[in-house]
Amino acid sequence: MRSNGCTFVDVLAVCAVLAVGGGTLGVSLEANREASGSMLTGQNMQAVAFGINSMMIDDGFLTPTFLFGADRTGVRWELEDQVELHPNRVNGIVHYSGLLLERGYLPDEALFTSATAPSGGAPRLNPGPNPDDWEPLQINDFGQAFSNDPDQPQDRQASRLGFISNHALMSGNRLNLDLLGTPRGDMMLSRDYVDTIVDPSTLLLAEARYVRNRTDSPFDDNPWQPLAQVQASRDGPVTYRAYRPSSAFLGGSSDRFVYNEPSIGSVVSRFFYPDPRRSEQIPCTQLPTISNGAADSAMLYAPSTMSLFGKQRRVWTARIDGGIERLSIHETVVQRRWGEQYHTLTGTGRNIDPDRWANGNRIRDITRDPCSAILPPRIPRP
Repeated sequence: MRSNGCTFVDVLAVCAVLAVGGGTLGVSLEANREASGSMLTGQNMQAVAFGINSMMIDDGFLTPTFLFGADRTGVRWELEDQVELHPNRVNGIVHYSGLLLERGYLPDEALFTSATAPSGGAPRLNPGPNPDDWEPLQINDFGQAFSNDPDQPQDRQASRLGFISNHALMSGNRLNLDLLGTPRGDMMLSRDYVDTIVDPSTLLLAEARYVRNRTDSPFDDNPWQPLAQVQASRDGPVTYRAYRPSSAFLGGSSDRFVYNEPSIGSVVSRFFYPDPRRSEQIPCTQLPTISNGAADSAMLYAPSTMSLFGKQRRVWTARIDGGIERLSIHETVVQRRWGEQYHTLTGTGRNIDPDRWANGNRIRDITRDPCSAILPPRIPRP
């Protein structure tokens, strides 16, 4: 006679079904959370792009990415201070995010964060008195670690920055051309120039997604390593310069130090895109580092397991016209989405070479992302 009770095998079968179902549900929930966070990041970026455009309409020019402040508080700045090194470091940085917040174009600094980035984004150079705004081992521009001192310097910048700006559109601060020690400086773009000269599909912002190197070194495990400037040793205190713009271009003779690129004669093109087809330069499984921590605020474009674009392949980008789309770094280079001219640099030869990559290879007809086989389907432009 058969028993109506459950056997041990029955119990194991039920447990197995529940385990599989629970695991599937967990994966589904995690995917939904990631998708929700990604959409929020895209919405944040679009709000920031609209804010930048609104301020450009009111001011008549496209704001620089950052400026050296004229006071310890507030967003006032003086042209005479806009040189390579801050003449009054105690006055800190006035970042475009601080301008948008101070002047009421955006209501909340959370709009500058990425839902997929650690802590929402990179910290300020001078984080101020809130401990949540500091990274481990971080010191400010004066060599100070976090303390409860309410008088600690604080930059006028969103406490966490999840986006990078395109240096070819949003200049750096080297506007005082009479006092610069480099061949080139910065210039702000007028609204009329942007409306008539700049291709509206040119990228204005891109999402910063850093990844860790996962080694025994605290420095290599630092998600913001591309922005870190080591003060003493690799595992010692560091400062972070997330306020700087990033450049997708390399100088023909100055490489990533674009301010040092000579401005001589009537050479049409002194700047280049990196070759996206060379596997040793941009491997499909090992994206390049994009960093604005270099001494001249330029992008570091070299093979690395760390990347502002991360290993998620595609990230949110915002165009100068305010539209947003998800692109891989390969797509931004192949499609030349960072622009065809280094608009914000002074001097001659600001066009981006249309025939050759930075390594000298000739540009062939590339119509698709060379790593598209490992990428998820692309989200079309809205």
